[in-house]
Amino acid sequence: MIMAIIAYVLGVAAAILVLWIAYRRRPRRGFSELQDWRLSTAVTFILVVVAILNWPATPSTIRPSILEYGLTKALEVARNQLQSLKDVNERDGLLAMDSALHHSDSRESRRERLQEAERIFRSYLLASTNPEDSSFGHFYLGSIQGWLGQTDSALLHLKTSLDHKPEFAVAWFNLGGYLNEAGVERKDSGFFPNALKAFDSAQSHGLADTSTLWFNRAKVNGNWGDHDEAASCFDSARKYGFEAARAENLKGIEKYRAGKFRDALNCYKNSIDLYSLDDKSAEWVWYSIAISYDSLKQYDSSKIAFDTVLKLKPCYLDTERRKAEMLIRHGLIDSAIAALDAAQNCDSTDVKTLDLKDSILFRKR
Repeated sequence: MIMAIIAYVLGVAAAILVLWIAYRRRPRRGFSELQDWRLSTAVTFILVVVAILNWPATPSTIRPSILEYGLTKALEVARNQLQSLKDVNERDGLLAMDSALHHSDSRESRRERLQEAERIFRSYLLASTNPEDSSFGHFYLGSIQGWLGQTDSALLHLKTSLDHKPEFAVAWFNLGGYLNEAGVERKDSGFFPNALKAFDSAQSHGLADTSTLWFNRAKVNGNWGDHDEAASCFDSARKYGFEAARAENLKGIEKYRAGKFRDALNCYKNSIDLYSLDDKSAEWVWYSIAISYDSLKQYDSSKIAFDTVLKLKPCYLDTERRKAEMLIRHGLIDSAIAALDAAQNCDSTDVKTLDLKDSILFRKR
């Protein structure tokens, strides 16, 4: 990603430099020279536009999520078709998706731009005259609607896309993602096996991003309650290039959910060893370490871990409250009150902190 950004910036800078030089040397008379200058200016302008259109999408290996990755893959598919796009609706839809993903400064702004893309692709779909165009139209609509929370409609469009084009690997991937979302939203485990089958189909039809496939298989298995299988999937994701520190952390979460606190603690410690010292993600891992020690009834180690979180992120109210609860269980009431006092120094109006402190003081009377 870094090299792609450097190449992009250098390319745009070079194009602007050529344009500036052309302007400085522009002829003041002579038709043929003026024609040459206009031609060079036009070519440079085209180079700048091409560079902008080819701005690289965010790689899934950094912070992949089912919904975000699904939209990104949809945009990549659209870009791959860019040279052959003749339909103005498809081009406009592509630009609206690109704007939503890369130029939105808020979630609401992204939603508005995706709703505009949805409207455009509906028009595109109505005008489609062959199965392949219909497949792409349903795919774009399904991918957008999934992010917008229109799960039923998203699933219908993605399935229709695959009816027209069964080998469409990215459509299989997005279908798996939204089936998982449907299972979570409706608390219906019946969606999860179909989500895993969809990811298998995406891989069998050539989706190359193996680490992200394993990451999403892990998420589905975890939601399904098979935490050991989820942990194994995170190992596979790491094997294929998924960020090692994050894979260990997520594996630890699954071990903890399975009630294997010692195994979870080992995963969290491995994660801490892999994170760089200035990585903000480390504070969350230390929080998990503190909770794991607490679950193992190792008070001293839990307190040290909670204190480490608060050094990395002062005024973290959840940590102060969880630390106070741990101290209460060990009968250290005065220390618990001190922790809650520290939380109130950060936010004196926090209701949860006030309620917890009142309950402690009441029991202390």
